[in-house]
Amino acid sequence: MLVKVRKISLIALFMMLLISFSSCRKAHFESQIIKQAESAIGNDVAAKFSAEEKARIQQLRDAGGLKAVAMVSKDNYFEKEDGEIAGLDYLLAEYCAEKMGVPLIINVQDDFSRFFSNNGSFNPAVINDENIIYVPDLIKTNDVYILPITVTKWRERIVNMLSMYPAGVALYGKGLEDIKDYSQLNGRSVAVMKGVYLETLIDELEEEYTIEIPRVYIKSSEPPAAYLMDGRADFTIEGYHLAVKAVTDFTELTLFPLPVNRVIVGWVFKKDDDLLESIIAKLYDQSLEDGYFQRIFYETFNVDFDKYIDNIH
Repeated sequence: MLVKVRKISLIALFMMLLISFSSCRKAHFESQIIKQAESAIGNDVAAKFSAEEKARIQQLRDAGGLKAVAMVSKDNYFEKEDGEIAGLDYLLAEYCAEKMGVPLIINVQDDFSRFFSNNGSFNPAVINDENIIYVPDLIKTNDVYILPITVTKWRERIVNMLSMYPAGVALYGKGLEDIKDYSQLNGRSVAVMKGVYLETLIDELEEEYTIEIPRVYIKSSEPPAAYLMDGRADFTIEGYHLAVKAVTDFTELTLFPLPVNRVIVGWVFKKDDDLLESIIAKLYDQSLEDGYFQRIFYETFNVDFDKYIDNIH
């Protein structure tokens, strides 16, 4: 019986070998990228990352580091007298960069409107118009915004947002724990600084529930809790972290049991950079697991983070 043998030309054979070699080189190159990333990532977190995430970390390294946008604030990013940089978000970003084994590059801004500007300006119409979609100017050339930005639907339309922790304001004072409705605040006096944003929230409560809340205006030299402890006012309004600290320091004071202005805050990433968002989310969780975030939260606000979370309504 005759067997027909298909002849393979030398050119075809060469092309087959070339394709095979190229595939091997590509696989080897990708493997080397992952190994390079693994060699610099902290041993305590390396196992948490997928191959794709490790490759994204190597991209950051090749680009010079993690490019983060910050805004000067005594709580989030500021320079001490000795030149050291501090602030909750900066320290967390520094932690993340260190765990990834990449440099941290900070771009400091002084105008919040720039964070969501498009071609140099911010159009408020983006808040309500779901058809407006764009890439904010700053995020085009940076990797992440490291300040506590409120998570909203309109922002999530144009960027990725990593939800981190609740924030906002709270009411606290004496005898508030049994209140069941906002109308029960009628006639109770509030200690507040005149003309500030917090007073406008009191105005809104009065208008919405048709109540009257007498004002006791705070002098800048006195803490709000002092007005409550000596009976000059019934309650006050402050940021959550300050409110939690006050009710922790003074057991006679309690938080208002109903929500006032609670939001979730977090960091911002490019809309298509799911890998970096996932990496930072894992590192944020790691900082909670090893107690680092709780420590820098306490250093920043002088408030226990677990108590802060437990007391937020």
